[in-house]
Amino acid sequence: MPRVKALGRGRGRRAVLSARFDIAALRPPAALPAGQVRHPAQDHPGWPALHRWCLDGAGPGTRSFWSPASAPTIGLRFAVATLVGADIATQRALSQALCLERDGSLQMQACHTWGRLQVRGATKLHDAMWWRARQPTDAWDCGYVIDTPGGLQALARFVPRRATLMVADGLPPQALATVAAGLQARQAQFTHAVRLLAIGARTMTEGLAATTITVATPAC
Repeated sequence: MPRVKALGRGRGRRAVLSARFDIAALRPPAALPAGQVRHPAQDHPGWPALHRWCLDGAGPGTRSFWSPASAPTIGLRFAVATLVGADIATQRALSQALCLERDGSLQMQACHTWGRLQVRGATKLHDAMWWRARQPTDAWDCGYVIDTPGGLQALARFVPRRATLMVADGLPPQALATVAAGLQARQAQFTHAVRLLAIGARTMTEGLAATTITVATPAC
């Protein structure tokens, strides 16, 4: 029995290390030009509130060293927010900035080739360290909800490999409600925090504990 358990743990660690970004469910954010290590939207007055919402309750994500298969401790597994008060261009800039900051893209922009390899290696190592408390600087998976039948079906089966930020850009109200309700219903199964940010939303989902983040369009 001990040998079987050890083999099972080994397979579990290999699965974690081999997991890939789910491109069927999420579209990766567009990158900034080479060498640009900060997104202009990070200077927007609404940035701190948006960034804080994303991180609040996302940790510590720890399990006992002796129980790698146990449920991790996570303050808030799933949260929904909508951006209001700004034009769609500002909302999109803020959501792109949050994605690129959270997924480590901006950090990678500041590195040379060897440094990028080190960052990628450290991210994979941290994924496999189930006893380690997650840090605000840890890389997340970030992407945009794909508004196609195939994309929404893939999202309904989505299992996070690490903390994940999803952006729903202009998703029709019914589709947004379905996505949010589906994620909320499955949150107990998540071993990592998941955040859903709705932008360009005409109607927010009813029956969900959603946060409204009010931001202003920058003055000309």
